[in-house]
Amino acid sequence: MSRLTSIAAFLALGTTPALAQVAGEAPTPDLPGKTNYSLLANEEIVPASARTVMGGSSNSIPWSWTPTHFMSVYRGSELPQSAYPIRCIAFRSNNRADTGATIDIEIWLGVTTKDESTLDTTYANNYDITSKPPVLVLPRQKIKLDDMVLNTDPAFFQYQIPLTTPYIWTATSGENLIFECKVYGNDQGNASFSFFPDNESGTGTTTTRLYSNNDANATVGNVTRNYAPVLKFDKACRVNSATEDYGNGSTNPPVPGNPWITQREFSRSYGDSRGYPRGWVGQAPVDFVITGVQVENEANLAEQTVAIYHLAAKPPAYTATYTPLPADLVFYKADAPANTLLPTGAIPIKKGNWIAVLGVCHPTGTGLTVTSSYSNTPNPFTTNVLGQPMAIERLISQTVLRTNAGLGGISTEGTGTGNMGRVRVHVAGQGAFNPIVPTLTTSARPIIGTTAGLDSKSNIPSAQAGLLLLSTGRLPQIPTPFGDLLVTLPSVLEIVTPGAGGNIPLPLPSSASLVGAKVTWQNFFFDFTGPIYGASNGVEWLIGEQ
Repeated sequence: MSRLTSIAAFLALGTTPALAQVAGEAPTPDLPGKTNYSLLANEEIVPASARTVMGGSSNSIPWSWTPTHFMSVYRGSELPQSAYPIRCIAFRSNNRADTGATIDIEIWLGVTTKDESTLDTTYANNYDITSKPPVLVLPRQKIKLDDMVLNTDPAFFQYQIPLTTPYIWTATSGENLIFECKVYGNDQGNASFSFFPDNESGTGTTTTRLYSNNDANATVGNVTRNYAPVLKFDKACRVNSATEDYGNGSTNPPVPGNPWITQREFSRSYGDSRGYPRGWVGQAPVDFVITGVQVENEANLAEQTVAIYHLAAKPPAYTATYTPLPADLVFYKADAPANTLLPTGAIPIKKGNWIAVLGVCHPTGTGLTVTSSYSNTPNPFTTNVLGQPMAIERLISQTVLRTNAGLGGISTEGTGTGNMGRVRVHVAGQGAFNPIVPTLTTSARPIIGTTAGLDSKSNIPSAQAGLLLLSTGRLPQIPTPFGDLLVTLPSVLEIVTPGAGGNIPLPLPSSASLVGAKVTWQNFFFDFTGPIYGASNGVEWLIGEQ
């Protein structure tokens, strides 16, 4: 029986077996008094306070900082109390989607009598047990950091570093574990870049960090008490599950959409006597090209002022601000005629970067009062760009857009009840994509022994039924009477879904033989009375251990 056939057979049963033992690992009982210790004692997350929750902070040090010598200490009492071979070190993102890079590093592990309150500013002084010298577990080499995926799961450590030399941790009273690395540089010109893994911080945090500025061989560094990366020490690196949406949804007959990025519906006109603009921000799901912009103008005012930004990172949440650089500002126009599409020329936006836009309408003259077209709430709102989903949310500036040439500070303002300012951004080719095409996304990652999931939306109000296909591979857009086919045929499994779509739980067996298998999914929807037929985008899964 093939791996894919066994998955199909298991899904058809709709049951989940007990967690299986990982090959090559002997079952080990939980350690007395410990919480969230792995069932198989394969792994240990430190500090202990971040085992079942995200650390709540994030930082570029050490991975995306300037060249640095870095050290952090973790309590021995929070690690296994018997001989424990560490063969893999991992870290996780904290609900961010930063762009990766290549870094030049080496890693050491060792023991110390120092702890989070006594870690010394001199690196060598922290290895104060002469009978147990530090071990070079990863000689100097270049490591590629893949782009971060948005993550709110404390068990998912996307970034894993296999060690060349295992480190045998043997617990001894009064001893703690030191993690040390030297980051010699990166492919970003050795400058710091936006890549912020999860950190734990605050009073009572049982870890502390020591780092240098611009010197991987520094002997003395800066101490930050009760603040350091959340790490996972493991007996073996795991295969990460991965998901990718590909292709575009379609309907037959096709219905052309608007040439601009769809926004949430109009709520009200908001007047601001200070001149402060509002808008929206989102992360580009694909490469696209902006061709024009127009501020919505239900108040029927005479002029519009608008700014568009292309950013490497999401602006911070208010009250923090980001002041755009001139290179970030890709279009600015003040006091232009309202109710008019403003040509921008061809502005390329790269996948993974952030597009931000601010726009207001106002009377002629020099008065400060401006009006924003406010959207309905809540936000974020999932729109699409060239058929790919993009979540947009509220963007604000507490500066006067009409007079600062678009270079005033900008901020996001969370999710929920905040209204977005409605600005139409025209995109080349956008009108070819039907705004009501079906969509398919992953709602729970495909991890063996868990219930994975898909979230489907037909976006066809009159559809009576849907059919979800499980297959073995991708296809390019192949036209059919029911929409474009994106998965290979024959399919291995077909699941009937409601006409509106919905969440589809998919329990996966806990079998090591499934790890690394790739499968594809596509949902078709049928309105037999219209007739209108729709096909979602495709989704590819790589089944993993975490």
